[in-house]
Amino acid sequence: MPFQEITVADTENEISKTLLQISEVTSRLKRLQQSLDEQNAAMQQQNKLISTAEMEITKNNVLVQRKQTQVDQLNKKIDITTSRLGGVS
Repeated sequence: MPFQEITVADTENEISKTLLQISEVTSRLKRLQQSLDEQNAAMQQQNKLISTAEMEITKNNVLVQRKQTQVDQLNKKIDITTSRLGGVS
């Protein structure tokens, strides 16, 4: 086999190896992108759940504050009524 043919065959072989590596890397990148997309979707779902929970907590905190205000007002009325009746506590 002449030198030129060997060089051409070696070059073609190297090109084939390089193309195979490119194909493998491309396939891996696609799998990684798919995994990333799945993780992002899961994270968005978790963020929605967290936001919903935070809104519920805020709503409940407001409700507790209102009820505490009502309790404080009732306690004040009890204190006033008690003091009018002669200071019985």
